[in-house]
Amino acid sequence: MSDLPATIFTNDRNTREESMPYTSAGSQPGPSAITSQEVLGARFRVTRFKPGYAQAAVDDFLDEITAYLQQVERGEPATSVMTVDRLRSVRFPVVRFQLGYAQDAVDDFLDDVAARLPRG
Repeated sequence: MSDLPATIFTNDRNTREESMPYTSAGSQPGPSAITSQEVLGARFRVTRFKPGYAQAAVDDFLDEITAYLQQVERGEPATSVMTVDRLRSVRFPVVRFQLGYAQDAVDDFLDDVAARLPRG
């Protein structure tokens, strides 16, 4: 039996919810390129009473990152631009008193993506 917390899944799009914050692999010697599967598998802690990022906005942006990475992985020319600057400057609507993704978890994940973004 695992000591990991249970992940909460919803049928509302590809909502990425979990009871623990995002953590990166960390112990690898130097960052390897992030993959589309890692972005698809990202899960974030959900908050209700503290300010959080609007889930739909975060999910939409992660879908853009995933599409970009899938094109790069297939060796196709990217039809969208995904840059480190864009990843670091994105702003999401903040929600209060409703379910939102924990801001620190999303920010940490996007920092990791920016550090590991392959050049397409």
